[in-house]
Amino acid sequence: MSAVVFRLLSAAPTAIPDNPDVVDDFFELCSTVLRLHPALLAESELLLSSFQCGCAALRIQHREANRAVVGFFEMLLVLRQAGARGNLSPAAFNGITTLLVANGAQLAQELLLAIAGLVPPARVRFLSPVLKGLVLVDYADSRSWLEAAVQALPPGGHMDGATLLQAIYSAEALARDDRGAGDRVFGQAAEAFSNACRRRRLL
Repeated sequence: MSAVVFRLLSAAPTAIPDNPDVVDDFFELCSTVLRLHPALLAESELLLSSFQCGCAALRIQHREANRAVVGFFEMLLVLRQAGARGNLSPAAFNGITTLLVANGAQLAQELLLAIAGLVPPARVRFLSPVLKGLVLVDYADSRSWLEAAVQALPPGGHMDGATLLQAIYSAEALARDDRGAGDRVFGQAAEAFSNACRRRRLL
């Protein structure tokens, strides 16, 4: 089934936006598998294909399909963060970690483009948990991915991107607490970056 989905969604430049129901159903299924039986996907070669397909679909305009794609990345990053405290086998944890270290830059670029204006403003709040999860994979690696993503933006977005990075790598954003202060910093920083880019009509 996955092979059929990947063929369909890569058949033409408009294949992803033309098939929102397929995108929705496929990534809902991926999230369910990761939640209930993560090894089935995390220890499979399908994980890389699903990740790359998700990066391509992150900017889809269809609301439910977009939420399904974002939910897939959020679940993947939550599992990586939970590690041995979750229900991941060592092989599944290593599979997810290897995937993210090798392909985090791709997700960082698509995520920043989506926040900067490629998805409707109302959906930016759903992207900030993915942004935080990506940062928590590894501070140094994720910063290099996001710095490269900022530099890949049109020049008018470089200063706003630098402000975003300063906020999300601040001590307040990365502090561990039970009150959600760090989550609020990420959410506010993503909203501010998105608003600034949209005012400039960056994309």
